[in-house]
Amino acid sequence: LSVRSGLDQNHASLLGIADESEVVGAAFSSVSFLFGFLIVFRTSHAYTRFWDGCTNLCQMQGEWFDAASCLVAFCKRSKASEASVE
Repeated sequence: LSVRSGLDQNHASLLGIADESEVVGAAFSSVSFLFGFLIVFRTSHAYTRFWDGCTNLCQMQGEWFDAASCLVAFCKRSKASEASVE
């Protein structure tokens, strides 16, 4: 099946198409560029989300450590009896 089956010779010459290999090459190039762009975009987005998750995990770990430190410090300095603190 010819790529140029819908084009007559005049239309092909107006579009600057010399033969079918140019059409196939241009289509392949366009599709390759599109897939390449999508892969790079998705990989970059996934990389950013991964590091955002790592940052949030470290921040959460720090918050839990801070809460535990405050709990120990407040219980240690409390004037209440040891039995009521436990």
